[in-house]
Amino acid sequence: MTEYSVTFSSLAHHISCKIFFVIVAVLCVFCSHGTEGLSADGLALLDFKNGLESQGTALGNWRASDASPCNWEGVGCSQSGLVTSMVVANAGLAGPISPSLGKLEELQNLNLTQNMLSGSIPPELGNCSNLTTLVLDNNQLTNSIPATLGKLQALQFLVLSTNELTGEIPAELANCTSLQSLFISSNQLHGSVPRGIYNISNLRQLLVYSNNLTGDITEELGNISTLNLLMISSNKLTGSIPVELGNLTSLTYFHIYQNELTGHLPEELGNLHNLVEILAYSNNLTGTIPASLGALTGLTTFDVHNNSMSGTIPTQLFNCVSLMTLDLSGNEFRGQISPQIGQLTNLTFLALFTNQFWGPIPEQIEDLTFLQKLFMGINNFSGSIPMGLANLPNLLGISLSSNQLSGPLPSKLGMLSNLTSLDVTYNSFNVGETGLLLYDYIPNGDLFQALYNEDRWRFLDWDTRLKIAEGIAHGLAYLHHDCVPPIIHRDIKPSNVLLDANFEAHIADFGIAKVMALKPKEDYASSTSIVEGTYGYIAPEFGYAPQVTPKVDIYSFGVLLLELLTGKRPVDPSFGDSHHITSWVLSIIRQNGPTANDELLDSRLLSMATELQKIQMIHVLKVAISCTKCAPLERLTMAEVVEALRITQFL
Repeated sequence: MTEYSVTFSSLAHHISCKIFFVIVAVLCVFCSHGTEGLSADGLALLDFKNGLESQGTALGNWRASDASPCNWEGVGCSQSGLVTSMVVANAGLAGPISPSLGKLEELQNLNLTQNMLSGSIPPELGNCSNLTTLVLDNNQLTNSIPATLGKLQALQFLVLSTNELTGEIPAELANCTSLQSLFISSNQLHGSVPRGIYNISNLRQLLVYSNNLTGDITEELGNISTLNLLMISSNKLTGSIPVELGNLTSLTYFHIYQNELTGHLPEELGNLHNLVEILAYSNNLTGTIPASLGALTGLTTFDVHNNSMSGTIPTQLFNCVSLMTLDLSGNEFRGQISPQIGQLTNLTFLALFTNQFWGPIPEQIEDLTFLQKLFMGINNFSGSIPMGLANLPNLLGISLSSNQLSGPLPSKLGMLSNLTSLDVTYNSFNVGETGLLLYDYIPNGDLFQALYNEDRWRFLDWDTRLKIAEGIAHGLAYLHHDCVPPIIHRDIKPSNVLLDANFEAHIADFGIAKVMALKPKEDYASSTSIVEGTYGYIAPEFGYAPQVTPKVDIYSFGVLLLELLTGKRPVDPSFGDSHHITSWVLSIIRQNGPTANDELLDSRLLSMATELQKIQMIHVLKVAISCTKCAPLERLTMAEVVEALRITQFL
């Protein structure tokens, strides 16, 4: 072998080695790039995404190939690239919440409201020590609230309402010393509110209504001097209202209705000068109305109906000049109504029926120029109806039945164009001296015309439809819960909902109002009209149930809600094999998951709706579905419907 050939061979070997090492180096670079790509936080978020049964459209740009999750939809990061915020609301997400979210050590805000998330709340979220806001409401979460959430000492807002959570409220939540808002309403929680929660000095809002909570309202509640919103209604709470509540000087809303509370309303409530609403109806309260309430000049609502309270109305109450709603019905109050009632010039709703009031109806009632509904039936009022009553231009409904009133009926009542119901039965009026009692004039006709007339539907934007739904709900709640005995309408449908000039809804029996015939009281039950219902709105149990219950009205109302949301009639050819709007809605949800809303909701509504209004529509859709369940016992009560629609404004 020549020297040249040896040299060439060595050179070739040397070049081959260099090429090999270059290739290896390039491969190492690529491998290194792949392992250093997505951060641990990004991988945790991908784990959440991949565990969902439906990912909606909001997570479309969550990609494993990205270098950072900080540009992903709904994700916010710190300057160092760590995830601090995850807000994916009303995005059609379905399935479980991955425990991997507990690895986000710098997470401060987690908001997954208005989705279809299911399963348990991961205990691992208790590891997110920087979390200040945890919002998981309006989902389908089950099982208990993890005790590990009590480790979140930075937590300020905990919102778990409107799920299917069970078990007791963890005592460990008392360790969340920074907590300002605790919203766990509309679940299936039981047991009592842990006493330690009443020692959270920063707590401002406590909402635990619509659960199965028991026990007393303990005196420790008076420790929370910062509390401004207390809603513990629709539970099974017992015992009396502690006088220590008089220490809650920041309180504005006090809701304790639909419990089993006993005893008196404390005089100390008069210390709460910021109170706007006192809702204590449907309990077992006794005693009198505290005269100290007269100091609450900002009070707009005082409702204690369906209790066993007694005594007279203290004249101090008429100093509450901001009152708009005064409901004392269904108690044992007595005495005459003071002329000072004329001081309540902002009053729109006055209900005194089913008590033991006597004497004349004071002439000063004509000073209540904003009054819309006056219910004073089933008492012992005597004398004639004040002529000035016919001068109240906003009156929508009057009930003076079952009293000892006499004389002529004011003929000018027939000139009240807004008046849609008048009940003066079981008195001693001379009807022959009276002409037309009710001038039936509804400027906007009925809801059927408004929904399906091509020239008129444009007046029904979402806010108007929601207003109509709330009006119908309040009317049915009055029939079901306030009337003794309860009244079942049996024919709720759009053509029986009349719309006034302001699109306020008024329920009518047969599309027109009429004067009821005067009959003896013992014939009352037999004289009630029975409306069998209208095809498309009739509840399924009509075919087999031995007794009709208020749940048939709730089913019909749910169908009507679906009409307001979809713009479709109960039976529509476009439903195909589904035949009925209720089954069609459920089938669309099953088939389309997160995109179902776009197909279900009225396209005319969606085209002009804001994002907030779309969230409200989804919430009302859930209410409608809850009203139209096949099993009557699974449907909401009308009181629950009113509350569900009420919270729409807080979404």
